[in-house]
Amino acid sequence: MSGPTLRIHGLLMPPTQILKFALQRLHGISEYQSNRLCSLAGVNPMARIGEIVHSYAIIQRVVETCIPSKSQAHRDLAAVMQVLIKKGHYKAQRHQYALSVRGKKCYNGNTQRKLAVTRAKQFSYPLAPPRRNKS
Repeated sequence: MSGPTLRIHGLLMPPTQILKFALQRLHGISEYQSNRLCSLAGVNPMARIGEIVHSYAIIQRVVETCIPSKSQAHRDLAAVMQVLIKKGHYKAQRHQYALSVRGKKCYNGNTQRKLAVTRAKQFSYPLAPPRRNKS
């Protein structure tokens, strides 16, 4: 099927895919949320995208008002992290010193340190110099 294609948050949805599964390709959308978005738009979630050309504008409007884009979600998270860093919060210190954040046991922290550098660049917060033992 050729014709207009559905594009939401910069992601092109193939016309042969079922709407419910196509919406789950967006950042942070679960099966429950995709069913909820389809009901808000008044569209059958099991319909193929090529079959609902008449509802493209409604689907785009519902998704873009209810779900933030991936870049907006990253900006929000970066702002929250900046506030936590300014307050001196424990979680922010773990981020700054490139330690595991969610209480994971890690005997070898090399992977965590590599991920921390990537996160610091992505969310633009400073990394503190590593702590040295006094022994």
